[in-house]
Amino acid sequence: MATAKSKNTTSNSRFLDEPLFPLEDAVQPISDQLEDLDLMVDTAKDNSKKPADGLTSNESAAIHLYTLQWEEPNVSLYTKLNNTLRSERREPLKPWFRYLKLILTALYKLPSLRTTVWRGVLGNLTDQYDENHIWWGFSSCTENMEIMEQFVGKSGVRTIFNIECINGKSIKAHSFYKKENEILLLPGIYFRVVGKWSPSKDLYMIHLRETPPPRPYLEPPFAVTSSAEPTSRSSTPKTTPKEQPKLTPKSIKKPPQYQNKELVEELENSQSNLWLDGRNLTDKDMQIVAYNLLRNNNALTHLYLYSNQIGDAGAQSLADALRENKTLTELNLRANEIGDAGAQSLADALRKKKTLNELDLSFNQIGDVGAQSLADVLRENKTLNELSLGANKIGDAGAQSFADVLQENKTLTKLNLQDNEIGDTGAQFLAEALRENKTLNELGLTYNQIEDAGAQLLANALRENKTLKQLYLFLNNNISSSLKDKLKKKDSRLW
Repeated sequence: MATAKSKNTTSNSRFLDEPLFPLEDAVQPISDQLEDLDLMVDTAKDNSKKPADGLTSNESAAIHLYTLQWEEPNVSLYTKLNNTLRSERREPLKPWFRYLKLILTALYKLPSLRTTVWRGVLGNLTDQYDENHIWWGFSSCTENMEIMEQFVGKSGVRTIFNIECINGKSIKAHSFYKKENEILLLPGIYFRVVGKWSPSKDLYMIHLRETPPPRPYLEPPFAVTSSAEPTSRSSTPKTTPKEQPKLTPKSIKKPPQYQNKELVEELENSQSNLWLDGRNLTDKDMQIVAYNLLRNNNALTHLYLYSNQIGDAGAQSLADALRENKTLTELNLRANEIGDAGAQSLADALRKKKTLNELDLSFNQIGDVGAQSLADVLRENKTLNELSLGANKIGDAGAQSFADVLQENKTLTKLNLQDNEIGDTGAQFLAEALRENKTLNELGLTYNQIEDAGAQLLANALRENKTLKQLYLFLNNNISSSLKDKLKKKDSRLW
């Protein structure tokens, strides 16, 4: 990862002149650089016969090939490619132009995600990051810190990057490792260094924020239309929430009049996992999902719908179906324009739900009213383990709702309230809850409005709470550096 100062910043645009080749032809010029490349290409193509996101089979396979791990001691394609991209010399990159054209064409067709991701590397890199920084290779990240820790470990000298990206690409539907929820950052990404610190011995943290570069370091492989603009998540304008009337449940026993043949076909061919991310699906499409899938599919366990436009009405359709479905264990509805009314509908459906373990409603428009409805569910629901509400509009009142229920709930292990509007008052309520709660393992409160007083109360609560493993708190800008340093030394569970 070279800095802008040390890297030859000549734009790598010559690959744009290459035509689009099938994958096996696109990698032909690099066949002498990688062992068993033909075998890996066959694997990628076999696993990409029904591509998602409107990609061709070759485009999806190009991403799949990038994610494949070669057996040691052989070097994997992603390692070889990224080492070449980071090199000072341009000549070794020429054989990669065909493959770059294909994989970048695929990636530019995917929605650009505005989200927060994590990346970990071995060693202490803090001295390399001062003000602005460019990453020249593809960078694999995750929105799940635990997944990141699986790669970098929890001991030894290591650097963890907390990255606010605006052009991340979710490649889960095209990856060999679908459970990793990988977000891929493209070459030439330009960062501003927001901060860096060391919360404990051998652990170094660097906070990066993607910003538009002074000039383009990577040209798009085709003319990008407005539909390729970043899907806004945390930047959604926040207004004072108003209580909205609950939507009336609708019957899903009759086929919807609205038709989407491509969606119906995909639903009919689905098995236990279904990814419908970034498809511009609306509330009408959710009627199709509810009727054709959740009611009639007896095998579906994981449904991923993040970065669509289903809104409150679409959430209502899904809620209607959830009442009848007996198999779903994970539902991801991130970035779907869902407000309080949609949250209330889902909450009503979950009261007696006995299978759902994970619900992700991050990057929506849920305020205190919706938060209260979802919190109340936890008094009755005995199966929900993970609830994510990051990047919404939840304030102190919403935090109090969760604090009240956490004092009695015995099933929730992870609660994400990051990037909301919670201040010291909300932190006080949550601190009181942590003194009583014995099941929560992880609580996310970064990017809120918590100051020193609230941070100290939460830290004090950890003296009595021995079950919480991670409390994400320090990326609240109003907490003083001196207090952060003091609290870090006392409790390694604070981040």
